[in-house]
Amino acid sequence: MVADFDENGIILNILEESGVFATDEAGVDRVYGEDVDPTEVADPLVVEVTEAIADVVLDKDGNLFGYTSVFLNGLRENVRTEETNLGNLTANANLFVAQQYDETVAVSIKNGGGIRDAIGRAIVPPGSVTGELELLPPAENPLTDPPKQEGDISQLDIENTLRFNNDLSLVTVTASELKQIIEHAVSAVAPVAIPLCCGRAKQPQTVVMLTCW
Repeated sequence: MVADFDENGIILNILEESGVFATDEAGVDRVYGEDVDPTEVADPLVVEVTEAIADVVLDKDGNLFGYTSVFLNGLRENVRTEETNLGNLTANANLFVAQQYDETVAVSIKNGGGIRDAIGRAIVPPGSVTGELELLPPAENPLTDPPKQEGDISQLDIENTLRFNNDLSLVTVTASELKQIIEHAVSAVAPVAIPLCCGRAKQPQTVVMLTCW
């Protein structure tokens, strides 16, 4: 939106230049009607902030922790209603950490609401007539140093999906209490409701749970 403001910040007029523009160099050129360098025509403060953020993003996306050949499903409609590979992976990771403190920990319960995104790409292929998503591993990023390859899992991927950084809590419960916990997690299941649990890791006595956020 391109608009005129008065000294109090009140919009006086919305100009004809308003509309949808692609946020790439070609889109900027169309706005100016000529070939321009976006970093030269933009506000210097905006350029400074944008470049600083880009540096952080590239540093994190170039800091690699693993690899996957498959889409790690963190889609909201899945992690809050069913078991997923990302739910199981993160539950197993929590179990591993918990057992470093207490080797008798047996079960890890993952809060589905703590998984905020997938690790990978869910896209509708060009020319698709069904609209069905194609689920792919994380994309490559040639701008990182070293270049991120397709399937690489970066710090940025992990922070994006586990962005709440929830704490772990170790609690000891009886078998009956564990049953109550699981039943409570799915007690509100209905077409318009979503349960909490999306992944479990088992080994046989204590329970480690993620605190709900």
